Amino acid sequence: MTEETIDFTEEIKQLPGSVDACTKLRAAITGGNATAAELGELLSQDSILAARVLKLANSPFYGIGKPVTSLKQAVILLGQRLIGHLILSATMNVITTSDILKPPLDADMFWKHSLVSAWLCKKLASESGCESDEAFTMGLLHDIGIFLLILKFKRLYPNVLARFGDSKDGNRSELKMFKTSHCRAAAQLFEKWHIPPEISVSIENHHGDVTSGPMGFLPLIEDWTEILGFPLVPSQGHVSVPKFLKYRNKVYVTDELVIEINEFLEHSR
Repeated sequence: MTEETIDFTEEIKQLPGSVDACTKLRAAITGGNATAAELGELLSQDSILAARVLKLANSPFYGIGKPVTSLKQAVILLGQRLIGHLILSATMNVITTSDILKPPLDADMFWKHSLVSAWLCKKLASESGCESDEAFTMGLLHDIGIFLLILKFKRLYPNVLARFGDSKDGNRSELKMFKTSHCRAAAQLFEKWHIPPEISVSIENHHGDVTSGPMGFLPLIEDWTEILGFPLVPSQGHVSVPKFLKYRNKVYVTDELVIEINEFLEHSR
């Protein structure tokens, strides 16, 4: 199916205000010359984003071991590279909890799906030669292009989502109706966010085939989140027995794993 280049510049501008702050912060971090104080000052200009970054920095997931009380301290303790990933996580949370999502998408379901995808990617990173923080970011952002398609095709896109049988069905439906996909839409946003190419390319191809590359496992993540009970939309929440058996050993689906995921979600609220 032929894919066309569709401009999402206006839709990117319509995303919540924190996206603009994220763009400036990512540019400053990528430039490599910003101090911790300067990044803290930039971050403080968006109160919602700043609050979420501090909340994430204090979560057990990052294991700092002492309270993080200022944005400058967060940058110093975590380092600019990790703070860059944390800013993306906070921005994704801001976007997900905005009023952009419409039925059949549910904000809580979308956020949990994104978080579990990120958690799985981080868990698998060591086995695939991928940096764990980059893997987490990749899993978290892999469906962010959906927001741009909602904004671009307000009336039609919810109907496409309602027919999602599985992730590949959804991607094919997007291409058939709009000549583009949420993967391509995300690529334009990532260019503005200075996302590393290895993450951007992997997300752009996450409905393709599994590869042996550092992040080649991403196409499996949608299936794994379904198996674990965290689909993107309700229509995806039915995993066939053959599919479950095919991936059970790879995902190590155990009671302990489910408990670990739920504890992670609880700390990430």
